[in-house]
Amino acid sequence: MDDLKILENSRLFAGIRVDEIQPMLSCLQAVERKYPRGAYIFHTGEEVRALALLVRGTAHIQKEDFWGNRSLLASLAAGDIFAEAYAMPGSGAMRSDVVAVESCTVLLMDVERVLSRCTNSCAFHARLTGNLFALLAEKIHINPAYLSTLFKNEVGVNYQDYLTAVRIDKAKQLLAAEGREITRALNAFLATLTQENRRLFVRRYWYVDTVAEIAQRYNMSESKVKTRLHRIREKLRVYLMQEGIAV
Repeated sequence: MDDLKILENSRLFAGIRVDEIQPMLSCLQAVERKYPRGAYIFHTGEEVRALALLVRGTAHIQKEDFWGNRSLLASLAAGDIFAEAYAMPGSGAMRSDVVAVESCTVLLMDVERVLSRCTNSCAFHARLTGNLFALLAEKIHINPAYLSTLFKNEVGVNYQDYLTAVRIDKAKQLLAAEGREITRALNAFLATLTQENRRLFVRRYWYVDTVAEIAQRYNMSESKVKTRLHRIREKLRVYLMQEGIAV
């Protein structure tokens, strides 16, 4: 796919690098479709089974009344996801139209593949699902506690742990970009940890294991794993500040 940068900058793929997106698209059975100006991407009453992301062009979400009067509900630009609420299982048919204002390219992703646990152990599948839940919560005003429950049921980790993993991954990317000195600081910090704490940290934030998986691997309770990880993160924050590295 030629427009991976647009996907990387979209909110759906936030926290996922370009080189990680391409294999994910295969996993999600994503397909590109092109629509000429004036074409209907989705119709009112249509059953939607795919997440749609606008890759190129602009489109309008609009509603037409009995008399043919059209109301503009939203304008879409490259990188915007749309119709996601209707793609969710049990959501019913579209209640509005999505029309190409100009020639458009749309990426369609199988929603069941997005919501299911990845059989290929795709490391960033949970992150994509988390981004989707966050977008849905914002658009349809889901209570955050209810969102967290839904997220944990679908992904296997709570939303706060997901956010922490995203932040740690972003930190690792920054460390790599800023050179050897910061990388040295992180390696030096890991050397200060006990072997057990170092293993917990690496399993959670390098291999992106869930808390439940770590607890099972090391025969610990989940609450104990969470407490240990929290203390390690705090130590890391203090250590980096002492090294003059902003966090």
